Amino acid sequence: MSYKLFIGADTSKAKFDFTGLDNDGHKQLATEVSNCSTTLTLWLSELLDGHSLSASQILICIERSGIYSLNLAYIAHEMGFTVWMEDALHLAHSFGRVRGKTDAVDAARIAKYAQRNWQDMKPFNPENETVTRIRSLVKQRLRMIKTKNILLVPINEEQEFATIPIDDLHQSSREVIEKMEKTIKGFDDQIDQLIEADKQLKQKATFAMSVPGFKKVNFRNLVISTEGFTRLDNPRALACNIGIAPFPRQSGKCLNKKPTIGKMGNKSFKTTLTCAVMSVIGGENRFGQYYRRKMAEGKKHLVVVNALRNKMLHTVLACIKNEAMYEEKSSHKLAGTIAIW
Repeated sequence: MSYKLFIGADTSKAKFDFTGLDNDGHKQLATEVSNCSTTLTLWLSELLDGHSLSASQILICIERSGIYSLNLAYIAHEMGFTVWMEDALHLAHSFGRVRGKTDAVDAARIAKYAQRNWQDMKPFNPENETVTRIRSLVKQRLRMIKTKNILLVPINEEQEFATIPIDDLHQSSREVIEKMEKTIKGFDDQIDQLIEADKQLKQKATFAMSVPGFKKVNFRNLVISTEGFTRLDNPRALACNIGIAPFPRQSGKCLNKKPTIGKMGNKSFKTTLTCAVMSVIGGENRFGQYYRRKMAEGKKHLVVVNALRNKMLHTVLACIKNEAMYEEKSSHKLAGTIAIW
């Protein structure tokens, strides 16, 4: 499909800056619209009337900025526009070496990016409501755990090294911490209920959690990362998204480093995968046997742990794809697992 108008949208909490280009790169519009559902709907309707185009002939490329960009994406998608949500960091690198920065200038750069690269577009599709609810609850749970630890750790340390009895001074804080723990338990119950109520997610959870070490928290992260198993179904692509896929650094004769993982990725999922691996490397299972074999060969601990994170991820996705439970003593001929053991 060829588009007749390419619109770049620079995102902020209060407003969107829009720039529109035609196929030849000539500017057709440049405006600013408040980030409000009513205002955005009205502006998009006027856009169609003013340019005598159908919604399918217009591509809107939006800078992905978390929840701030979702309002426009959902409204435009509902009205029939083709929506392209692009990562903000990717856009920034694509601009090349530039000077100066304003919202209006960024919108023009995004429009130019869309006009040049629309063939590489991945159209936006709203995610499942259940996945959205799980994502929100998981984020709230993480915030609550972080807040609880901010209160609890200093209290425990102060009591351990205090020179006078101070239990009574922390009573009110401990009551708050107890309420937080009940709230966290409530979040866990709500997430479990959402997965239990969704027939497909419940079935996938059964297969995924049959893999040693891979339990509820990791499955939740898997659902969020794959947007309900609608994307990143390739384990290598998912590993790259999480940030556990090693990449080499080589250039000429001076730079030739071993493959390493970077800092970009889903740190929460990376952490919980590490915990899953650490919980099984001492056991009599394939993960534990692999760990001990590689350590005996002289491999570094962190290198082996990262390899096991990848193997666990491959195994989980293979079990889900083949709708098969993990069996330790079987030949385990699941798609995607033969090459990793």
